[in-house]
Amino acid sequence: MATVQEISVNDRFIHRSNSKELERQVGVFSNNKQLEIFGNAISDFMIVTNSQWQIVFANESLIKYLAVPSLDDLLGMRIGEVFFCNSSIKSSLGCGTAETCNLCGAYKAFVSTEQGFLGEQECNITSGSEHKNIDLRIKSTLITIEEEQFTIFVMTDITDSNQQKVLERVFFHDLANSIGSLLGYAELMKNAKPNELEQFRYVFFEITQNISDEIIAQQQLTAAENHVLEVQSVVLHSRSLLSSIAEMYQYHVVGKGKSIVIDRSAEDFVFVTDDVLFRRVISNLVKNALEASGAHDVVTLGCIRKNQGLEFSVHNNAVIPNDVQLQVFKRSFSTKGVGRGLGTYSVKLLTEEYLNGVVSFNSNQRIGTVFSIIVPENIKQHSREKKGMILAFSSTSK
Repeated sequence: MATVQEISVNDRFIHRSNSKELERQVGVFSNNKQLEIFGNAISDFMIVTNSQWQIVFANESLIKYLAVPSLDDLLGMRIGEVFFCNSSIKSSLGCGTAETCNLCGAYKAFVSTEQGFLGEQECNITSGSEHKNIDLRIKSTLITIEEEQFTIFVMTDITDSNQQKVLERVFFHDLANSIGSLLGYAELMKNAKPNELEQFRYVFFEITQNISDEIIAQQQLTAAENHVLEVQSVVLHSRSLLSSIAEMYQYHVVGKGKSIVIDRSAEDFVFVTDDVLFRRVISNLVKNALEASGAHDVVTLGCIRKNQGLEFSVHNNAVIPNDVQLQVFKRSFSTKGVGRGLGTYSVKLLTEEYLNGVVSFNSNQRIGTVFSIIVPENIKQHSREKKGMILAFSSTSK
Protein backbone atom coordinates (compact mmCIF):
# COMPACT_ATOMS: atom_id res chain seq x y z
CA MET A 1 0.00 0.00 0.00
CA ALA A 2 1.39 3.42 -0.94
CA THR A 3 2.01 6.00 1.76
CA VAL A 4 0.86 9.60 1.60
CA GLN A 5 4.40 10.73 0.83
CA GLU A 6 4.76 8.36 -2.14
CA ILE A 7 1.78 9.77 -4.06
CA SER A 8 2.60 12.65 -6.41
CA VAL A 9 0.10 15.46 -6.09
CA ASN A 10 1.48 17.05 -9.24
CA ASP A 11 0.36 14.06 -11.32
CA ARG A 12 -2.74 13.25 -9.30
CA PHE A 13 -4.63 16.50 -9.72
CA ILE A 14 -3.56 17.75 -13.13
CA HIS A 15 -6.91 16.73 -14.63
CA ARG A 16 -10.41 17.59 -13.43
CA SER A 17 -13.86 16.25 -14.19
CA ASN A 18 -15.37 17.78 -17.32
CA SER A 19 -18.41 20.03 -16.94
CA LYS A 20 -20.91 17.31 -17.86
CA GLU A 21 -19.44 14.82 -15.38
CA LEU A 22 -19.27 17.45 -12.65
CA GLU A 23 -22.89 18.45 -13.25
CA ARG A 24 -23.93 14.81 -12.86
CA GLN A 25 -21.99 14.47 -9.59
CA VAL A 26 -23.45 17.69 -8.20
CA GLY A 27 -26.90 16.36 -9.04
CA VAL A 28 -26.31 13.33 -6.82
CA PHE A 29 -26.24 15.67 -3.82
CA SER A 30 -28.70 18.33 -4.93
CA ASN A 31 -31.28 15.55 -5.18
CA ASN A 32 -30.39 14.18 -1.75
CA LYS A 33 -32.39 16.43 0.58
CA GLN A 34 -31.57 14.39 3.70
CA LEU A 35 -27.84 14.95 3.24
CA GLU A 36 -28.46 18.63 2.56
CA ILE A 37 -30.51 18.98 5.77
CA PHE A 38 -27.86 17.12 7.75
CA GLY A 39 -24.99 19.19 6.32
CA ASN A 40 -26.70 22.51 6.97
CA ALA A 41 -27.42 21.49 10.58
CA ILE A 42 -23.65 21.31 11.25
CA SER A 43 -22.03 24.49 12.56
CA ASP A 44 -18.59 23.39 11.28
CA PHE A 45 -17.72 23.62 7.60
CA MET A 46 -18.71 20.60 5.51
CA ILE A 47 -17.51 19.83 1.99
CA VAL A 48 -18.03 16.82 -0.26
CA THR A 49 -15.54 16.24 -3.08
CA ASN A 50 -15.31 13.85 -6.01
CA SER A 51 -12.25 11.71 -6.77
CA GLN A 52 -10.58 14.71 -8.43
CA TRP A 53 -10.93 16.64 -5.15
CA GLN A 54 -13.50 18.99 -6.66
CA ILE A 55 -16.38 20.29 -4.56
CA VAL A 56 -19.80 18.86 -5.37
CA PHE A 57 -21.49 19.99 -2.14
CA ALA A 58 -20.82 22.46 0.69
CA ASN A 59 -22.97 23.44 3.65
CA GLU A 60 -24.36 26.84 4.59
CA SER A 61 -21.75 27.41 7.32
CA LEU A 62 -18.96 27.46 4.75
CA ILE A 63 -20.94 29.53 2.27
CA LYS A 64 -21.56 32.19 4.94
CA TYR A 65 -17.92 32.12 6.11
CA LEU A 66 -16.64 32.64 2.56
CA ALA A 67 -19.31 35.31 1.94
CA VAL A 68 -20.21 33.93 -1.49
CA PRO A 69 -23.76 34.28 -2.89
CA SER A 70 -24.49 30.57 -3.19
CA LEU A 71 -23.14 27.03 -3.44
CA ASP A 72 -22.87 27.47 -7.22
CA ASP A 73 -19.84 29.73 -6.66
CA LEU A 74 -17.89 26.86 -5.05
CA LEU A 75 -18.80 23.90 -7.25
CA GLY A 76 -15.88 22.38 -9.12
CA MET A 77 -13.30 24.18 -6.99
CA ARG A 78 -10.88 22.52 -4.60
CA ILE A 79 -10.43 23.20 -0.89
CA GLY A 80 -7.34 25.38 -1.27
CA GLU A 81 -9.00 27.43 -3.97
CA VAL A 82 -12.06 28.39 -1.94
CA PHE A 83 -9.78 29.57 0.90
CA PHE A 84 -7.46 31.41 -1.54
CA CYS A 85 -4.47 29.30 -0.47
CA ASN A 86 -1.28 30.93 -1.74
CA SER A 87 0.10 27.62 -2.97
CA SER A 88 -2.94 27.02 -5.18
CA ILE A 89 -2.79 30.61 -6.47
CA LYS A 90 0.88 30.27 -7.45
CA SER A 91 0.34 26.98 -9.29
CA SER A 92 -1.06 27.35 -12.81
CA LEU A 93 -2.96 24.07 -12.33
CA GLY A 94 -4.47 25.08 -9.00
CA CYS A 95 -4.91 23.34 -5.67
CA GLY A 96 -3.14 20.02 -5.25
CA THR A 97 -0.46 20.59 -7.90
CA ALA A 98 2.15 22.74 -6.13
CA GLU A 99 5.20 21.24 -4.40
CA THR A 100 3.98 22.39 -0.99
CA CYS A 101 0.65 20.56 -1.47
CA ASN A 102 2.39 17.35 -0.38
CA LEU A 103 2.58 18.91 3.09
CA CYS A 104 -1.04 20.10 3.23
CA GLY A 105 -3.22 18.64 5.99
CA ALA A 106 -6.33 18.67 3.77
CA TYR A 107 -4.48 16.73 1.08
CA LYS A 108 -3.15 14.19 3.60
CA ALA A 109 -6.67 13.68 4.97
CA PHE A 110 -7.99 13.12 1.43
CA VAL A 111 -5.32 10.53 0.61
CA SER A 112 -5.82 8.75 3.95
CA THR A 113 -9.49 8.19 3.23
CA GLU A 114 -8.68 6.76 -0.19
CA GLN A 115 -6.34 4.30 1.49
CA GLY A 116 -9.18 3.15 3.74
CA PHE A 117 -8.37 5.18 6.84
CA LEU A 118 -10.31 7.86 8.68
CA GLY A 119 -8.52 11.08 7.80
CA GLU A 120 -7.78 13.48 10.66
CA GLN A 121 -5.33 16.34 10.20
CA GLU A 122 -4.65 19.96 11.07
CA CYS A 123 -4.29 22.24 8.07
CA ASN A 124 -2.65 25.67 8.06
CA ILE A 125 -3.50 27.82 5.04
CA THR A 126 -1.75 31.06 4.17
CA SER A 127 -4.45 32.96 2.34
CA GLY A 128 -4.35 35.72 -0.27
CA SER A 129 -2.12 38.76 -0.72
CA GLU A 130 -2.57 39.66 2.94
CA HIS A 131 -1.06 36.29 3.98
CA LYS A 132 -3.88 35.62 6.42
CA ASN A 133 -3.43 32.45 8.48
CA ILE A 134 -6.37 30.03 8.53
CA ASP A 135 -6.11 26.97 10.76
CA LEU A 136 -8.52 24.07 10.25
CA ARG A 137 -8.97 20.78 12.08
CA ILE A 138 -10.10 18.37 9.36
CA LYS A 139 -11.81 15.00 9.53
CA SER A 140 -12.60 13.09 6.36
CA THR A 141 -14.27 9.86 5.39
CA LEU A 142 -15.41 8.07 2.24
CA ILE A 143 -19.06 7.78 1.28
CA THR A 144 -20.47 5.68 -1.58
CA ILE A 145 -23.58 6.95 -3.35
CA GLU A 146 -24.97 5.33 -6.49
CA GLU A 147 -21.87 3.14 -6.69
CA GLU A 148 -19.57 6.17 -6.81
CA GLN A 149 -17.14 7.22 -4.09
CA PHE A 150 -16.99 10.73 -2.65
CA THR A 151 -15.06 12.19 0.28
CA ILE A 152 -16.78 14.09 3.10
CA PHE A 153 -14.69 16.73 4.89
CA VAL A 154 -15.79 18.27 8.19
CA MET A 155 -13.59 21.25 9.08
CA THR A 156 -13.43 23.15 12.36
CA ASP A 157 -11.98 26.66 12.31
CA ILE A 158 -9.35 26.73 15.09
CA THR A 159 -7.58 29.89 13.90
CA ASP A 160 -8.34 32.05 16.96
CA SER A 161 -7.40 29.43 19.55
CA ASN A 162 -4.18 28.59 17.69
CA GLN A 163 -3.29 32.27 17.36
CA GLN A 164 -3.59 32.79 21.11
CA LYS A 165 -1.53 29.70 21.86
CA VAL A 166 1.17 30.72 19.42
CA LEU A 167 1.42 34.28 20.76
CA GLU A 168 1.96 32.86 24.23
CA ARG A 169 4.57 30.40 22.95
CA VAL A 170 6.33 33.15 20.99
CA PHE A 171 6.54 35.22 24.16
CA PHE A 172 8.09 32.43 26.23
CA HIS A 173 10.40 31.57 23.31
CA ASP A 174 11.68 35.15 23.07
CA LEU A 175 11.87 35.58 26.83
CA ALA A 176 13.99 32.42 27.06
CA ASN A 177 16.37 33.95 24.50
CA SER A 178 17.02 36.98 26.70
CA ILE A 179 17.28 34.94 29.89
CA GLY A 180 19.79 32.64 28.16
CA SER A 181 22.01 35.66 27.45
CA LEU A 182 21.56 36.91 31.01
CA LEU A 183 22.64 33.54 32.42
CA GLY A 184 25.67 33.52 30.13
CA TYR A 185 26.88 36.84 31.48
CA ALA A 186 26.01 35.86 35.06
CA GLU A 187 28.22 32.78 34.67
CA LEU A 188 31.11 34.97 33.55
CA MET A 189 30.57 37.41 36.42
CA LYS A 190 30.76 34.62 39.03
CA ASN A 191 34.45 34.11 38.40
CA ALA A 192 35.34 37.59 37.15
CA LYS A 193 37.96 39.73 38.86
CA PRO A 194 36.83 43.11 40.23
CA ASN A 195 38.46 45.01 37.37
CA GLU A 196 36.62 42.78 34.84
CA LEU A 197 33.13 43.40 36.21
CA GLU A 198 32.89 46.88 34.71
CA GLN A 199 32.82 45.59 31.12
CA PHE A 200 29.81 43.39 31.92
CA ARG A 201 27.76 45.92 33.88
CA TYR A 202 26.26 47.82 30.95
CA VAL A 203 25.37 44.70 28.94
CA PHE A 204 23.91 43.03 32.04
CA PHE A 205 21.65 46.04 32.62
CA GLU A 206 20.63 46.21 28.96
CA ILE A 207 19.61 42.53 28.84
CA THR A 208 17.61 42.95 32.05
CA GLN A 209 15.90 45.97 30.50
CA ASN A 210 15.10 43.91 27.39
CA ILE A 211 13.45 41.22 29.54
CA SER A 212 11.28 43.87 31.17
CA ASP A 213 10.40 45.32 27.76
CA GLU A 214 9.43 41.91 26.39
CA ILE A 215 7.05 41.30 29.29
CA ILE A 216 5.41 44.67 28.58
CA ALA A 217 5.26 43.88 24.86
CA GLN A 218 3.49 40.59 25.56
CA GLN A 219 0.95 42.37 27.73
CA GLN A 220 0.29 44.65 24.76
CA LEU A 221 -0.12 41.70 22.37
CA THR A 222 -2.44 39.83 24.72
CA ALA A 223 -4.55 42.91 25.39
CA ALA A 224 -4.73 43.91 21.72
CA GLU A 225 -8.38 43.07 21.13
CA ASN A 226 -9.64 43.40 17.57
CA HIS A 227 -6.01 43.48 16.37
CA VAL A 228 -5.36 46.93 17.84
CA LEU A 229 -1.80 47.35 19.12
CA GLU A 230 -0.04 50.48 20.28
CA VAL A 231 3.34 50.61 18.58
CA GLN A 232 5.89 52.67 20.52
CA SER A 233 8.04 54.55 18.01
CA VAL A 234 11.58 55.58 18.99
CA VAL A 235 14.72 56.75 17.20
CA LEU A 236 17.28 53.97 16.72
CA HIS A 237 20.81 53.82 15.28
CA SER A 238 21.36 50.87 12.99
CA ARG A 239 24.95 49.82 13.78
CA SER A 240 24.73 50.40 17.53
CA LEU A 241 21.52 48.35 17.66
CA LEU A 242 23.13 45.43 15.80
CA SER A 243 26.23 45.69 18.00
CA SER A 244 24.18 45.50 21.19
CA ILE A 245 22.34 42.38 19.94
CA ALA A 246 25.62 40.79 18.85
CA GLU A 247 27.09 41.50 22.27
CA MET A 248 24.04 40.05 24.00
CA TYR A 249 24.33 36.74 22.12
CA GLN A 250 28.11 36.43 22.26
CA TYR A 251 27.84 34.77 25.67
CA HIS A 252 24.48 33.07 25.13
CA VAL A 253 24.68 29.28 25.33
CA VAL A 254 23.98 29.00 21.56
CA GLY A 255 26.83 31.42 20.82
CA LYS A 256 29.60 29.50 22.53
CA GLY A 257 32.48 28.71 20.18
CA LYS A 258 30.96 30.89 17.42
CA SER A 259 31.44 34.49 16.35
CA ILE A 260 28.99 37.28 15.61
CA VAL A 261 30.31 40.14 13.47
CA ILE A 262 28.94 43.27 11.86
CA ASP A 263 29.45 43.36 8.10
CA ARG A 264 32.07 45.92 7.08
CA SER A 265 29.68 47.38 4.54
CA ALA A 266 26.92 47.86 7.10
CA GLU A 267 25.64 51.43 7.01
CA ASP A 268 25.10 53.56 10.09
CA PHE A 269 21.77 55.34 9.79
CA VAL A 270 18.98 56.62 12.01
CA PHE A 271 15.47 55.19 11.73
CA VAL A 272 12.19 55.24 13.66
CA THR A 273 10.42 52.05 14.70
CA ASP A 274 9.31 50.09 17.78
CA ASP A 275 12.48 49.25 19.71
CA VAL A 276 11.16 46.24 21.65
CA LEU A 277 9.49 44.52 18.69
CA PHE A 278 12.37 45.25 16.34
CA ARG A 279 14.91 43.80 18.76
CA ARG A 280 12.78 40.66 19.13
CA VAL A 281 12.84 40.23 15.36
CA ILE A 282 16.61 40.61 14.94
CA SER A 283 17.31 38.57 18.10
CA ASN A 284 15.26 35.65 16.79
CA LEU A 285 17.15 35.69 13.48
CA VAL A 286 20.50 35.80 15.28
CA LYS A 287 19.57 32.94 17.62
CA ASN A 288 18.33 30.79 14.73
CA ALA A 289 21.54 31.46 12.80
CA LEU A 290 23.69 30.53 15.80
CA GLU A 291 21.72 27.33 16.39
CA ALA A 292 22.26 26.34 12.76
CA SER A 293 25.99 27.10 12.88
CA GLY A 294 28.81 24.79 13.82
CA ALA A 295 31.85 25.37 16.02
CA HIS A 296 34.00 28.35 14.92
CA ASP A 297 31.37 29.47 12.39
CA VAL A 298 30.63 33.16 11.89
CA VAL A 299 27.20 34.83 11.89
CA THR A 300 27.22 38.16 10.06
CA LEU A 301 24.80 41.04 10.66
CA GLY A 302 24.23 43.73 8.06
CA CYS A 303 22.17 46.84 7.36
CA ILE A 304 21.91 48.92 4.19
CA ARG A 305 19.57 51.42 2.60
CA LYS A 306 17.48 50.24 -0.33
CA ASN A 307 14.94 51.95 -2.56
CA GLN A 308 12.11 50.09 -0.88
CA GLY A 309 13.33 50.80 2.67
CA LEU A 310 15.99 49.77 5.16
CA GLU A 311 17.28 46.21 4.91
CA PHE A 312 18.67 44.30 7.89
CA SER A 313 20.20 40.89 7.28
CA VAL A 314 21.52 37.90 9.24
CA HIS A 315 23.83 35.44 7.45
CA ASN A 316 25.21 32.04 8.40
CA ASN A 317 26.91 29.29 6.40
CA ALA A 318 24.37 26.50 6.94
CA VAL A 319 21.80 25.55 4.28
CA ILE A 320 18.13 24.98 5.14
CA PRO A 321 16.77 21.68 3.72
CA ASN A 322 14.27 22.18 0.92
CA ASP A 323 11.30 20.63 2.77
CA VAL A 324 11.94 23.00 5.69
CA GLN A 325 12.22 26.01 3.35
CA LEU A 326 8.70 25.32 2.11
CA GLN A 327 7.27 25.71 5.62
CA VAL A 328 9.76 27.96 7.38
CA PHE A 329 7.30 30.77 8.23
CA LYS A 330 4.32 28.58 9.13
CA ARG A 331 3.28 28.95 12.73
CA SER A 332 2.23 25.31 12.94
CA PHE A 333 5.61 24.04 11.73
CA SER A 334 8.65 23.21 13.83
CA THR A 335 11.73 21.06 13.36
CA LYS A 336 12.40 21.22 17.10
CA GLY A 337 9.30 19.65 18.65
CA VAL A 338 6.12 20.97 20.24
CA GLY A 339 6.45 24.47 21.67
CA ARG A 340 9.74 25.16 19.89
CA GLY A 341 10.93 26.45 16.54
CA LEU A 342 8.77 29.59 16.66
CA GLY A 343 11.55 32.03 15.85
CA THR A 344 10.83 32.45 12.15
CA TYR A 345 7.06 32.62 12.65
CA SER A 346 7.61 35.30 15.30
CA VAL A 347 9.82 37.25 12.90
CA LYS A 348 7.16 37.22 10.18
CA LEU A 349 4.30 38.01 12.56
CA LEU A 350 6.00 40.99 14.21
CA THR A 351 7.64 42.40 11.07
CA GLU A 352 4.72 42.17 8.69
CA GLU A 353 1.82 42.70 11.09
CA TYR A 354 3.28 45.37 13.37
CA LEU A 355 6.44 46.92 11.90
CA ASN A 356 5.04 47.41 8.37
CA GLY A 357 7.97 45.46 6.96
CA VAL A 358 8.65 42.45 4.75
CA VAL A 359 10.60 39.28 5.56
CA SER A 360 12.40 37.02 3.08
CA PHE A 361 15.22 34.50 3.00
CA ASN A 362 17.58 32.81 0.56
CA SER A 363 19.32 29.53 1.29
CA ASN A 364 21.58 27.48 -0.99
CA GLN A 365 25.00 25.86 -1.14
CA ARG A 366 26.63 28.91 -2.71
CA ILE A 367 25.71 31.57 -0.16
CA GLY A 368 24.55 29.65 2.91
CA THR A 369 21.45 31.23 4.48
CA VAL A 370 20.49 34.90 4.60
CA PHE A 371 17.34 36.18 6.32
CA SER A 372 16.42 39.75 5.43
CA ILE A 373 13.84 42.18 6.70
CA ILE A 374 12.97 45.48 5.04
CA VAL A 375 11.30 48.15 7.19
CA PRO A 376 10.35 51.77 6.51
CA GLU A 377 12.74 54.52 7.59
CA ASN A 378 10.00 56.05 9.70
CA ILE A 379 7.13 53.80 10.77
CA LYS A 380 5.04 56.85 11.76
CA GLN A 381 4.97 58.03 8.15
CA HIS A 382 3.91 54.62 6.88
CA SER A 383 0.32 53.44 6.58
CA ARG A 384 -1.39 53.40 9.96
CA GLU A 385 -3.82 50.79 8.87
CA LYS A 386 -2.57 47.52 7.43
CA LYS A 387 -4.27 44.21 6.82
CA GLY A 388 -7.35 45.30 8.75
CA MET A 389 -5.30 46.13 11.85
CA ILE A 390 -5.30 49.64 13.29
CA LEU A 391 -1.95 50.86 14.56
CA ALA A 392 -1.78 53.64 17.15
CA PHE A 393 1.55 55.46 17.45
CA SER A 394 3.10 57.34 20.32
CA SER A 395 6.60 58.55 21.01
CA THR A 396 8.53 57.23 23.94
CA SER A 397 12.08 57.45 25.22
CA LYS A 398 14.10 54.92 27.11
